[in-house]
Amino acid sequence: MKVTISIAMLLIGMMGTAQTMENPVIIRTDESPQNKVWYRYDDDSTVTYFSNTNRTQAIAYAKVLVAEFMGELEKPSSETKEDGMEIYEWEISDTKVLQLILREERSLIVIIELTEIQEK
Repeated sequence: MKVTISIAMLLIGMMGTAQTMENPVIIRTDESPQNKVWYRYDDDSTVTYFSNTNRTQAIAYAKVLVAEFMGELEKPSSETKEDGMEIYEWEISDTKVLQLILREERSLIVIIELTEIQEK
């Protein structure tokens, strides 16, 4: 019994560590993403998402990511406010853009790979 519990805990831990920005969960377009998990839709490998229903946590996490990527933390490269949404965008490298999309019900952190988009 102890061995079974240990294996189950190991597998659960492995699943938790696999859900990172580098290894996002792949979901189908018709699936709803979980909260606080990095994910990517199976038909689009250029965009990675992180959803959070807590706006304050989403803002704080986006600022940490911008700083980690050596992006300009103080001022986003663009800001848009429309239809109850606020969109802030930082160029975090030559090939990546980070967007923070704030809404009341669910906020998103989006990382877009620019090189793959430009090649199409």
